Amino acid sequence: DACLADLEACGIVYATVNDPLIYNAIKLWCRSLYTDDPVKGAEYLRRYDALKGSLMMAEGYGREADADE
Repeated sequence: DACLADLEACGIVYATVNDPLIYNAIKLWCRSLYTDDPVKGAEYLRRYDALKGSLMMAEGYGREADADE
């Protein structure tokens, strides 16, 4: 739930958690929090942030489709 709230706070809109990209974001978020290795945790969080940034710019997740297109 915290991951989904973070995505929503960044303006990412999703229809379902069954979406493979949203599901992957949730997995990366959880792995970053629940690993015993802080280096791996930081890498998972970096990958989560990169995916979140991509989703924020992607049409259908964060970016609105242009009316001219």
